[in-house]
Amino acid sequence: MRRVTAAIPGVPPPGSGARVLHGSAGQIAMRRHSSVLLARKEASMADIDELVRRRDQALAQFATLGDLRPGKLALNYRKCGKPRCHCAGDDSPGHGPSYVLNRSIRGRTRSIRIRPDEVAQTRALLAEHERFLVIAAQYLEASEALADARRAEAVDAGAKRKPRSRRQDPGSPGLSSS
Repeated sequence: MRRVTAAIPGVPPPGSGARVLHGSAGQIAMRRHSSVLLARKEASMADIDELVRRRDQALAQFATLGDLRPGKLALNYRKCGKPRCHCAGDDSPGHGPSYVLNRSIRGRTRSIRIRPDEVAQTRALLAEHERFLVIAAQYLEASEALADARRAEAVDAGAKRKPRSRRQDPGSPGLSSS
């Protein structure tokens, strides 16, 4: 039985290498996978020296990083639960503000209370961590593009080689049968 496929908007053609997952996450994954394929194709045509320069530039930025700390700083107000306290009213935000640094470690959320005098320093450490993530993403992108470009160059160089000679079968005019 012959399978008929039609072009459906948002669905990649067969053999394109793009995967389709269901739901909104699937649509995002398909778009991301398609953009990665396109980026790799463009990277294979890019100048390798430029990619090396971008990778080395990102690597040099790692040395400029200071102390850092991962996580998110949250501002919390809480109610103590005492009926006569000022926080018991509906219009009261509660006691606070208190600052908490939330971080995931091995899949579990850890919370660290931050004193008000440590908030500015903690924000600086969090900003440095965000800078680290940007630099790491740039380094990874340049390294991956460089690897793809070098691989494409090697494949192109292999395609330019002279093809191997084929053995002719005994009935062809090129061989004499004595």
